[in-house]
Amino acid sequence: MNLSASMSGPGFSSPPLDARVALYGLSSLLATLQSDIFLRTKVVSISRSASAGDEIVTGVGFRPRAVIALARFASTSQHAWSAGFSDGSSGVCLYQTGGEYIHSADRLVTLDGTASLVTADLSAISDDGLTLTFSSADAASVVVCLCLG
Repeated sequence: MNLSASMSGPGFSSPPLDARVALYGLSSLLATLQSDIFLRTKVVSISRSASAGDEIVTGVGFRPRAVIALARFASTSQHAWSAGFSDGSSGVCLYQTGGEYIHSADRLVTLDGTASLVTADLSAISDDGLTLTFSSADAASVVVCLCLG
């Protein structure tokens, strides 16, 4: 899969237009490695309304050992994004706010909203999925997770 069409400049100035394309590409790459190593992958997409609380994801098909998440606000007028990684006990994310990139420890997702930060932690891992706990009700968001097991 060639993602260069979504990048510009000598390096690149923006993330791919659709986070799902990037995660599906990464998932496809990891799938080719499955013949050499035992690695299970599953991409799940979460559309979250503007509310705090738990989002329980089931149907992954295995117990995730780690999660890579890309997130953005559902509104196309808000250009904030976040990329995070967690193994269930520790995590880190990088997010954009006002043209700056901020590192946030122990978070899977951090989005800079109009009134507050929207954060999500990987609060539980089960035999068939995961639970994300959202801490803010600022705005609706979309989170795409690549589960690795």
